[in-house]
Amino acid sequence: MIKIVGLFLWDLLFNLSTMLKYVKISGKIRNYYEQFPENVNEFADWVGTTENLWSRVEKVEFTLTLE
Repeated sequence: MIKIVGLFLWDLLFNLSTMLKYVKISGKIRNYYEQFPENVNEFADWVGTTENLWSRVEKVEFTLTLE
């Protein structure tokens, strides 16, 4: 019984930490999209950073599918 409760709590903490990672990344993505460049010359740099942010989401998604 104690082992089952321990496993349940461990799984709950793991999923909570994964959810918090998603919340943190989604906040960064939203803030970055709100800073969309008005100058066309800054667009390429903006896209590079955006792709970096989205790659973090793909990594977190991969960890969720491994379960």
